[in-house]
Amino acid sequence: MRLEIGAIVLVTSVAAALAGADGPAKRKEAQLGQDFRLKVGESARVDKGALRIAFEAVTSDSRCAKGEQCIVAGKATLRLSLQRSSRAQEECLVETPTAESEPVSCSGYGVTLVGLDPYPVAGHAIAPRDYEATLKVTKGE
Repeated sequence: MRLEIGAIVLVTSVAAALAGADGPAKRKEAQLGQDFRLKVGESARVDKGALRIAFEAVTSDSRCAKGEQCIVAGKATLRLSLQRSSRAQEECLVETPTAESEPVSCSGYGVTLVGLDPYPVAGHAIAPRDYEATLKVTKGE
């Protein structure tokens, strides 16, 4: 009996440790119209909790790396998920900003990718977990 309880405690502890390793996405609070930062796997509540936005992944990054000469600047594309309290989750793709960038309309909000860090450097790969996006969400775009 004592051995079984010890085994249960050990299995529970290992499971808790493994769950904590990846754990649930960290959630932040953000204000409409204000820049905020999210790392891959993080989410934020916006518009007093009416919207949840999560940074799922960088789906492509062709930005011209520092130390290289490029004909075009390239771009990065991020996959975000947005969910309003009573609606289904919606996937949204946003790209690095240009002079002509407009907010992407998603779930009744306008989403702008203000910036993406780190910037590529020639010869150095960026780990997916190292990306951090600066975003801005506005109402009704």
